[in-house]
Amino acid sequence: MPSFSRRAVMAGSVCVPMASSVTGCATGIGAVAVEANSPSPNDETRWAEIAAAYDVKPGITNVENGNWGLMARPVLDAYKAHTERVNQDNSFFARREYAPIWRGIVSQVTERMGAEAGEVALTRGATEALQCIIGGYNKLSPGDAVMFADLDYGSIMGAMRWRAKQSNAEVIELAVPEPTDHDALVAFYADAFERHPNTRFLLLTHLSHRTGLVMPVREIADIAHARGIDVVVDAAHSWGQIDFHVPDLGADFVGFNLHKWV
Repeated sequence: MPSFSRRAVMAGSVCVPMASSVTGCATGIGAVAVEANSPSPNDETRWAEIAAAYDVKPGITNVENGNWGLMARPVLDAYKAHTERVNQDNSFFARREYAPIWRGIVSQVTERMGAEAGEVALTRGATEALQCIIGGYNKLSPGDAVMFADLDYGSIMGAMRWRAKQSNAEVIELAVPEPTDHDALVAFYADAFERHPNTRFLLLTHLSHRTGLVMPVREIADIAHARGIDVVVDAAHSWGQIDFHVPDLGADFVGFNLHKWV
């Protein structure tokens, strides 16, 4: 049984439970993180080479990445090859070869996220990862409260409501003021904690899929922890768009995607 630190990470397809507060978490290979040396913003020749690796449907400009990101042709070819291997080798693969490959993928993801050994587990996506974390959170008592905001993802709001209902806890839904800035957001959450001292579990979205707002997660989490509030972070859209590592967030649990921006 691996030892888990307070911080738990569920990445991308990654699920990371904190042992003392999560009762269970589904695991399985959902995706593989791919790291490349990015060219400079003005290197048009190199960017053109990268763009040519994607089979984009002509006549459509896709500006919506809410579902998944396009696979570059080499990634798609590798995906097909892996699928063919599993289909052909069947039980031999499952019984003899799957486990070391899976452990290697977890190790790669852990290293690239800046997490620690034993903190990362793989699920089929950030939604499942966050639902595992929230559904397994077991530190709420009747009269406590969970808190989230209108910029959070709909299904994850639903998971927080479900968690509160199962624990006879209060649901506190915030409306984030916009336009806003870093200091105003920190003050907004500090005030919310002051007005709702029974809050014990907080959901933050690192980069909002609704508006693109980047939340000052670390500063808010520090204030929350000083009040005994555990923090779960939805980082589905931030890893791959923002340069950071897991410890930078200062959160207790984090859910990531590996199939959007990585």
